Amino acid sequence: APAAPRGPPAPGGAPLQFPRGHIKEKMSEDRYKERPLRPFTHASFQTANSSFEEAMQHMDKCEYKQAEAKFKECIETDPNHIAALSYYGKVQLDVRSHHTLAQDLFIRALALEPANPVALGGLALLHANIFKDNNYAEKLFKQALEIDSTDSTNLANYSLFLRDVRDDSQKARYYMQQALFHDPTRPWLRNNAYKF
Repeated sequence: APAAPRGPPAPGGAPLQFPRGHIKEKMSEDRYKERPLRPFTHASFQTANSSFEEAMQHMDKCEYKQAEAKFKECIETDPNHIAALSYYGKVQLDVRSHHTLAQDLFIRALALEPANPVALGGLALLHANIFKDNNYAEKLFKQALEIDSTDSTNLANYSLFLRDVRDDSQKARYYMQQALFHDPTRPWLRNNAYKF
């Protein structure tokens, strides 16, 4: 019997795709299972990383629309690109206010790398500011800072949380000073750290 027609593999490798008009039921279950996954090639890896690097350059310039497009391009090439998932989530949270999408992206990143401080910090901010689950938010902030105690974004956000939610100005001042110490050239920190 002639081999059943096969379509092109989907990104990440679909088990089997059928051209229009082909009836899937004609295939045996064993035949369906034996289709190998499409390998993630070195070229795909390079393409994804190149898109991510361009996205981060746009982020540094506050060019969020261009950054968003490059993050999406990266994730389309590599659906498991942890850094792209994390930072794309930050864009959705901080710039677009697409909270559900941001949460989904952070959770996807954390499923791949549970100790990801960017995704943990983003999820903490989401729970603090949107879901108003302050205890869980603080737990996530602490986890993120245990992993990377020099992350100025998480330090500053935790400082704001301590000041505005916990009313603990002494701790808030400490974390804001730490944020400024680790990122002294960041304009927002230079302009606001003295207020704590």
